[in-house]
Amino acid sequence: MPTNPVAVAVALADKLDTLVGFWAIDEKPTGSKDPYALRRAALGVVRIILESGVTIILQETLEGHFLLKQPRFRDGYGFENTTETFLEFCTMNTGGGYGAGVDNIRVVREHAGEITNNLLDFILDRLKVHLREQGVKHDHIDAVFSLGGDDLIDITNRVTALGAFLSTDDGANLLAGYKRAVNILKAEAKKGALPDAEPGRGTQVEEGALYDALAVAGPAIETALAAEDYAGAMTALAGLRGPIDVFFDEVTVNSDVAAERDNRLGLLMQVRKLAGTIADFDKVEG
Repeated sequence: MPTNPVAVAVALADKLDTLVGFWAIDEKPTGSKDPYALRRAALGVVRIILESGVTIILQETLEGHFLLKQPRFRDGYGFENTTETFLEFCTMNTGGGYGAGVDNIRVVREHAGEITNNLLDFILDRLKVHLREQGVKHDHIDAVFSLGGDDLIDITNRVTALGAFLSTDDGANLLAGYKRAVNILKAEAKKGALPDAEPGRGTQVEEGALYDALAVAGPAIETALAAEDYAGAMTALAGLRGPIDVFFDEVTVNSDVAAERDNRLGLLMQVRKLAGTIADFDKVEG
């Protein structure tokens, strides 16, 4: 892996350029066949970004390459600085999957978003493979990837923080409480629509304790996520463990009193929503 900043930039440009060019002519790996080593190129992009710590918004970078939105993409092919030089270069008379000639320029431009998304998914799949090879559990990867995003460093940091959190007693117990909450919500949703009103403190002390814990954890998690402090977000989420445990021990969620039932379901919905800002815990096994 290159370490010099210039070498990092050149290596990334080379690999991304290769991938964009082949995707523009619809020449992608199929099954076990990869004659142009495009999987290797994508894995190279992943490793360079992770090991160099370079933050790249891949969605914008790739689509900008297809649509020539940014000047730095316009003069690297020996053509004059026109709006169609790159598309002419990568599509004219190629006979690729999107046709050939001038019409191909139009097709690639019109489908640039779709092509970009497909290429981005391909690169993200290489990140998944890389993380699994590093020993990361597949369900932890799925829980973070389901949130979306294209910042490879950010995604990797989230996965790492999630794994560290779930390896603790607080994490394991909170996961159990989360699963229990979600199962109750799923069962009640089959009976009819779940309440849409904001929950309050309720009629039992344990409801009030969970309400207060959510009120504290919510802003703390939001602040931590904004700072990309995923360990801090997990710590804030762990503050719900005790109140959730006591809530389930002392509170009957499916109360005969409609207002009590709605409020208690509302609190569980808040737990699910708040946890979902960090990772999709439904994807986590256990």
